[in-house]
Amino acid sequence: AAEAVLAQPAGTVQGRIRMTEQGEMIARRFGDQPTARRNLDGLAAAVVQSSQRPAHRPDPKVEGAMTALAQASFEGYRALVYDDPAFEDFFWSATPIGEIVGLNIGSRPASRTASRKIEDLRAIPWVFSWSQARFMLPGWYGFASGVERAGLSTGQLQDLAGGFDFFASLLSNMELALAQSHMGIAARYVALSPDQDNAQRIFETIKREHDAAQTIALAIRGGSSLLDNQPELAESVTLAGHSVDPLNHLQLELLARRRGGEQAEDVRLAIQLTVAGIAAGLRNTG
Repeated sequence: AAEAVLAQPAGTVQGRIRMTEQGEMIARRFGDQPTARRNLDGLAAAVVQSSQRPAHRPDPKVEGAMTALAQASFEGYRALVYDDPAFEDFFWSATPIGEIVGLNIGSRPASRTASRKIEDLRAIPWVFSWSQARFMLPGWYGFASGVERAGLSTGQLQDLAGGFDFFASLLSNMELALAQSHMGIAARYVALSPDQDNAQRIFETIKREHDAAQTIALAIRGGSSLLDNQPELAESVTLAGHSVDPLNHLQLELLARRRGGEQAEDVRLAIQLTVAGIAAGLRNTG
């Protein structure tokens, strides 16, 4: 959280900040006095440090490159999510969004209306569904195609990462999302879709973007594998995978049963437990 504060543009934080903490993370970050003190100290220090920085506009070249990348990534993201007529059905069948909605485990309804339209879906269930199915798609999709559309070289991206804290933070978050994703497990969720022709076509598009994003992320910092510059975090992600991967396979079996017509209470409860377990293991609820 402190890193997110420091990544805000100069002049944004002026001695105050308001944040929303997810309910599931309160115990983890503030459940005991030493942990709570460490987190609050880090946030307070980040607010003070950010407030002391003089406000200034970024270098015009940096601003131009970021604007081009943002627009190109936006177009690439929407090309998949909104411009492909088969994507809505793909999302509802290849992630556990339907079960998440049916289990009513959130503090608010998943959608603002009774429709299945993606634009009516709240942000948390959108991200939550993709993380449960191990795509982690909102954390990286559109970046690689945006780089290509904007015509940015590796050198330009390295200059951005070295001179613009916001972009460096974005890259760090993206690399973690890529490391937590698992395209092999995601492929098993895709197999749940009744329309396999469109499902496989869309999945190939997603996987190409995933592989390209990983390649570019490593090229920017000169790494050979994801998170190899953060060995403790890499080990944490690997250890979490040992616990979460089996839960994903169990969830897939339970989803197939429920969607096949098995409505027993123990199946519903078991799905809910796998949802909670995967979220806890990944430390990601959306």
